[in-house]
Amino acid sequence: MTEFNALIGGTSSKYVPAATAAGATVPSYTTASPPASPAAGSFWFDSTSLQLKYYDGSAIQTLGNAAGASPTGAAGGDLSGTYPNPTLATITTAGKVSGSAITSGTIAGSTAVNTSGNITTTGTVTAQNLSATSTSTRTLTLTNAGAQSMSIQPAATITGSPTFTWPGGIGSANQVLTTDGTTGALSWTTMTGAPTGGAGGDLGGTYPNPSVDKIKGTAVSSTNPTTSGQVLRFNGTAWVPNFVAMTDIRSTVTGSTAFASSGCAANETLSWNSVGDILTCQSIGSLPASAISSGTVAAARLGSGTADNTTYLRGDNTWVTAPADATKLPLAGGTMTGTLIITKTGSDSINPLLTTSGDGEPALDINSSSAFDYFNPIISTSRSRGSQSAKTVVGNGDTLFELWIGGYDGSTTRSAARMAAVVDGTPGNNDMPTRLEFFTQADGSGSNLEGVTPEMVIKNTGNVGIGLTSPTSLLHLQKTGTAGSSTSMFNIESEGEPFFVIRSADNSGLSNYLNPLMATYKSRGTLASPAVVQSGDTAFEMYMHGYDGSADKHLALISAYVDGTPSANDMPGRIEFHTQPDGSGVTLEGTTPELVIKNNGNVGIGVTNPGTKLQVDGVISPSADNTYTLGDATHRFSDVYSMNAANNTSDIREKKKIQESDLGLSFITKLRPVSYYWKSGKDKTQHYWLIAQETEQAVVSSKDKAFDSKKPVIVTYDEDSDRYGIRYTELIAPVIKAIQELYVKIMDHGREIALTQTKTDNLETRNFRLEKENTELKIGIEKVEQENVAIKSYLCSKDPGAAICK
Repeated sequence: MTEFNALIGGTSSKYVPAATAAGATVPSYTTASPPASPAAGSFWFDSTSLQLKYYDGSAIQTLGNAAGASPTGAAGGDLSGTYPNPTLATITTAGKVSGSAITSGTIAGSTAVNTSGNITTTGTVTAQNLSATSTSTRTLTLTNAGAQSMSIQPAATITGSPTFTWPGGIGSANQVLTTDGTTGALSWTTMTGAPTGGAGGDLGGTYPNPSVDKIKGTAVSSTNPTTSGQVLRFNGTAWVPNFVAMTDIRSTVTGSTAFASSGCAANETLSWNSVGDILTCQSIGSLPASAISSGTVAAARLGSGTADNTTYLRGDNTWVTAPADATKLPLAGGTMTGTLIITKTGSDSINPLLTTSGDGEPALDINSSSAFDYFNPIISTSRSRGSQSAKTVVGNGDTLFELWIGGYDGSTTRSAARMAAVVDGTPGNNDMPTRLEFFTQADGSGSNLEGVTPEMVIKNTGNVGIGLTSPTSLLHLQKTGTAGSSTSMFNIESEGEPFFVIRSADNSGLSNYLNPLMATYKSRGTLASPAVVQSGDTAFEMYMHGYDGSADKHLALISAYVDGTPSANDMPGRIEFHTQPDGSGVTLEGTTPELVIKNNGNVGIGVTNPGTKLQVDGVISPSADNTYTLGDATHRFSDVYSMNAANNTSDIREKKKIQESDLGLSFITKLRPVSYYWKSGKDKTQHYWLIAQETEQAVVSSKDKAFDSKKPVIVTYDEDSDRYGIRYTELIAPVIKAIQELYVKIMDHGREIALTQTKTDNLETRNFRLEKENTELKIGIEKVEQENVAIKSYLCSKDPGAAICK
């Protein structure tokens, strides 16, 4: 029983344990520490010299060389010297060294082969095929004595396997190689000059001097133009020289003549109709006064009554006698009908044409009544250069209209505000680009608002600028001056829920990148002279506040920083997210962020300088228990690093339908451990695991009842990706079950061995007793035989003729 316990405990010296894979495992010792008192015939593995050793009763001997040990003694064959450092002897037999065996140096003789596979020889290279092995260029390179080279390169795609036969000579100057088109035979051919033979198509005659007989298949007349201004004109059959007639100008819509069939009358003019693309005669209607620059207007075209220097034209188109004071309006205090035209000529100085004043609240009241939505009260102004009688076009920068607002400062009236309409570009026919400018008077300033910078501008593009005169967007705000505390440029306040909306509709048809966009820009220096930003500069901040009962306090901050040294086309940046902890009322400026996105894309939560794509200072957990996975069947981690093994929940209170494992030793013996390499990914190392499909079959064949092979227990299967997996921790229970079953078998086997040993011991005892008895009998027999010899000798001496003596 003692020996059996030693066998179970692994300390038995009478048995050698089997290795896990195959063979037997013998005791292992180092060279410095061999077995202290080995018995003769004991053997072990020397882990220092990697050799098997045994004790012959007087000394330790080496059984043989193990892997890793060097041989000793004299070398023979193609080697000379002694082991472990022999040398390569002279090679005299062909075929003893393959080409791949020579990795350095050269082979003596006229031919040298270097390690890159190039052949260098002073003789002739004879081969059936010379093939360029470069998979990218397939180029055969020829080098001359001056180390200059030329390359021959076949086409990337070759039809069939063509053979080209070169001509026997070098040919003459300016000849070219041509092929016969069938066998691939090449020959030298002399190229001729201009083409010869008859011309065709729109050309006639013969080469090299053909003539143009047609244009697009239509014949050209052989008659040459005779007069300047003639063109080739199609007469319905051919192109012939002729002049272009007015009747040749036709409508692009109907194809008919564009001019009227008869001449226009004296009071008519030609008018172009864009719909039909034709010219028609139309009567000349009324002309504006500015169109009559000379001559006399017929009396019939004037109003009724007598028109002279004593009358004036009323609004009802009648001439009446002028009042005694012609500088004042008639019917003062009454109602005037018609149109009032006030005209004053003279210098370019300010000419007030109408002045109103009054105590209280004088007002200009314009009333309008109309059934149409586009008839409404209008204040209309018009500006030109030149004079009223000889107007000229206005120029870029001309002020078209000004509205001045003033206030009395105690001594005089001062400018308080001003609005102006200014020509904002070069005017042209039906083109009058304009901008609106708005001016206000600063506190403490008594300057004239003429020529100063406006506070707000509306450009001809519709762009509005506040604080600048050249806005580049629909609304452009700018404030200049010495940098200091924050300046509020845009403020939205509202009770309820104020919000800022940016809506976009991409109708360009180009792509999907036209979308709502919010952009910020940061530089050092000034707006007019920007300077490059530096590492650590804040490029953008967004503060969120909450009112604490006395003031607005920071509750969150998003900021962007320059995260490195900028250079041309290089602006490294990081984003930081700050939140306010409970019980803290400090400003978030300069605090440690809770989340950082670095310039390399690394994200840190609680870490300001993350070294990986996601680095967290704290515990990561899912939002719901036993619900989510880390990765999926098609997005897997190549390695998971952990200080400890995964902590899998195994609380009995979390489990139901608990039973003994039905998978044990029989299941484990069906598994096939393998080594393998991954086909894809960065991992190129050798691994040892199982094959999921084979493991699934082992599970199915080991179950006592029907089993759903697609149910994820030990083997998992993802239908979306058609991919198998193994939960290796699920194998622990079957392995433990297998060990338990194996232990029972070993115990049973041990009992059988003990019983056999007892029987053996009994047999040995009985055999020893029988051998002793046999020895005693043998001695007795030998003694009887000796006595018989003595008796025989005695009897024969007495009676030599007795039968026993013969």
